[in-house]
Amino acid sequence: MTRTSDFLTLHMGNFAAGFTAAAASYFTPVTGAVLVTFAAIILDLLTGAWAGYVRREGVQSRKLWRTAQKLLLAFAVIMLAHAIDTEMAVGNVSTAKIAAWFFVGFEVWSILENATVISNYPVFRALKKLMQTEVKEKTGIDLNDEN
Repeated sequence: MTRTSDFLTLHMGNFAAGFTAAAASYFTPVTGAVLVTFAAIILDLLTGAWAGYVRREGVQSRKLWRTAQKLLLAFAVIMLAHAIDTEMAVGNVSTAKIAAWFFVGFEVWSILENATVISNYPVFRALKKLMQTEVKEKTGIDLNDEN
């Protein structure tokens, strides 16, 4: 072995640790947004599995895999948005937090749908209806439209 390959072999762990620490410190400002998004996606997974049990559908590995994909893609979008905010800032707008709000908003909608199936509790139906009405009034988007 050459001296260079010996050096690389001996210090690869140090390089990996340093790179990980640098990346973690760069993304520290969006840690809260990432954690809230993670919690919303996991809560949607749990309520979705519970709703599937109530509907007698069970848990499907395809849906679990979709959740893993959703987590990775949501984190990637939030981190990319943070990098854009940091390197090409436009005023005081945090596109990373806006992106996180979108992800969390869709997860809350799904959690409300699941909660309605699980409990049929009137509060969940009312919240779902209120959210649906607000979205339609403000954006023109019908959340019941499957297309």
